[in-house]
Amino acid sequence: MWLGHRAYVELIDNGPGYIAVDKVVCSDERPPAYAPNPLLVSLLDDPRLTSRDDLARKYQSLFVEIVEQWQGGNLAAQADCKERVALLNWLLHHLPSQRQSDASAEHGQLAGFVKHCKELEAALSPTQQCLAMADGTGWNDHVHIRGSPNRFGEEVPRRFLEAIAGDNRPCSQRGSGRLELARCMIDRPDALLPRVMVNRIWQHHFGAGIVRSPDNFGALGELPTDPELLDSLATEFVRQGWSIKAMHRLMLLSSTYQMASRSEEASEARDPQNKLWHRMPIQRLEAECIRDALLAVSGQLHRTLYGPSVSPYLTPHMSGRGRPAQSGPLDGNGRRSIYLNVRRNFLTPLFLAFDYPIPFTTMGRRSVSNVPAQALALMNNPFVAQQAESWAAQALAQARQTPRERISDLYVAAFGRPPEDREMAEALNFLEEQGKRYNRVGDPQVWRDLCHVLFNVKEFIFIN
Repeated sequence: MWLGHRAYVELIDNGPGYIAVDKVVCSDERPPAYAPNPLLVSLLDDPRLTSRDDLARKYQSLFVEIVEQWQGGNLAAQADCKERVALLNWLLHHLPSQRQSDASAEHGQLAGFVKHCKELEAALSPTQQCLAMADGTGWNDHVHIRGSPNRFGEEVPRRFLEAIAGDNRPCSQRGSGRLELARCMIDRPDALLPRVMVNRIWQHHFGAGIVRSPDNFGALGELPTDPELLDSLATEFVRQGWSIKAMHRLMLLSSTYQMASRSEEASEARDPQNKLWHRMPIQRLEAECIRDALLAVSGQLHRTLYGPSVSPYLTPHMSGRGRPAQSGPLDGNGRRSIYLNVRRNFLTPLFLAFDYPIPFTTMGRRSVSNVPAQALALMNNPFVAQQAESWAAQALAQARQTPRERISDLYVAAFGRPPEDREMAEALNFLEEQGKRYNRVGDPQVWRDLCHVLFNVKEFIFIN
């Protein structure tokens, strides 16, 4: 913490036990010295105490009394309830287990109670945590002179952004104002929010948005290539109750989405950059989709939903500060890429080759490059080689198939179509040549090499 800066304190119950805040004290003084429980101090004031055994019996009587009050529902009515609850909680967590198994008559009642409490605690489901948003307290801020965080100018009352709310939109005096800002964005007459949303959905399906700058709808952003289409989609989005699923369905069932990637000469001459969508653009799969496609084709994709994330696989070249102590499995246990743990300084090399964004900031549209590193990754990456081997083993498991039938199945799995005559002849010739290289025609390595070759075909990672 820095002197003079605001701080946010969050208390998280992580694991067994509990935490409670009785009060928060802000002071320039040092914390007070630890004060023992007043109930225990009062026991020491008894002049009849002459030995440790006397003190132990006093402790026992006090603990049994507290437990009986708790079981009878009378503990909260005691004047010193807070002190008694503190002793009860201490007792539940510190009673030795051996006293429970070999309890004397004096400790039997207390030991049985503690055992029952621990059984109930063990039966509880693990605590599940999720991200949440708390509405904080709103405050005015100061002008920072020359951008310095330590030099304050005049105080400026908080307000909404003019670009979103206009000039005369009052700001709520209670809370952070986030709820009012959300309502303001929805109530805008120019429908900015639905236009931004449908543009992102369009970009997801077509590779580029109607507005090619999805993060910038302002003066410095690009103009929509088809304003009427954008407005029509935004209107329909609001009319259908802001349903993202309905908008997906509308776009996927449209004739625009179902067009081929081949174009006619006349259309290409009038719209060479395809801004008016006279054809379906050829798109390359994103990095995560390429990995998932490799797992799916090889039969190794683990389709189970939810669960903890999988640690990243660490190569010997991935070193530096914050390196995890243990590497995850090469195939990520077959989980989809969305379940891979993202470590900002230890990103998967295969992802980086295919324009995976560095997670320092948000990115509305990823880069789409075509560089030699991508071909090298598909040829040399150990994960790709591993999946090629699994795919080949899956193909060879069909013992009654002929080589032609196996090749046909491989093409259908990889490209969704049977091989052409030329492709079939090339694949058979490849198997024969590789068999000569290994001096064994039936070597499984031959089929692994063919599967690896099919992974490197452009059609595998491009949607035509």
